[in-house]
Amino acid sequence: MKPAVDLLIDPDRSLVSDCQEALREGRTPPFRELCERHYARVYRQCLRVLGNECDAHDACQDTFHCLLLRIAGFQHRSRFTSWLHRVTFNCCRELRRSRQHQLNTRSSSGARQAEAASVSASEEDSPAAWLCRRERETQVERAIARLSPPLRSVVVPRYFAHCSYEDIGARLGISVGTVKSRLFRAHDALKDELSRRIDRDAHLAEDVARRGRGRR
Repeated sequence: MKPAVDLLIDPDRSLVSDCQEALREGRTPPFRELCERHYARVYRQCLRVLGNECDAHDACQDTFHCLLLRIAGFQHRSRFTSWLHRVTFNCCRELRRSRQHQLNTRSSSGARQAEAASVSASEEDSPAAWLCRRERETQVERAIARLSPPLRSVVVPRYFAHCSYEDIGARLGISVGTVKSRLFRAHDALKDELSRRIDRDAHLAEDVARRGRGRR
């Protein structure tokens, strides 16, 4: 019976079959070679779907872990790359759902904490002061969103997930020195962005006050 996908059509068929045979016989499969052959393709797809390097790296790792678990059941009814594309997309979707759930949980927790803080606020911690803090936090979040992807990829895990330099470097495939260098540049970029925003807000407030005096 003719196979669904011929070797000439699917150049990965032989390597995939070697992996399947090794798994059946209890040997170490040549899975590393398969990963190296397709890592760049999978990473690019993850980056397109998720939009940042940190999540793309995590989804890439999830994809190859999933492949290792499921490759024994691949039946060559389509090109391996077609199947790989579907697995990658599903892993990206699951990671995005997980990230969104974490974000919603943090937002809900933050809202509850803010509500409790506003109820017990003293004169030193009035609702007006709380609103000012929230406005500053919003400005910081917006400034981070405007960072370049390489800088944002180290800022987010460092300050929102409390990852170490080593963990960030391992996830992104860069050295600890590069992580520190990117964080240093990110700090400068954030400081400049927030300074400009504060200046704009001050000028706006001054302009509004001046116009208010002119209408009297």
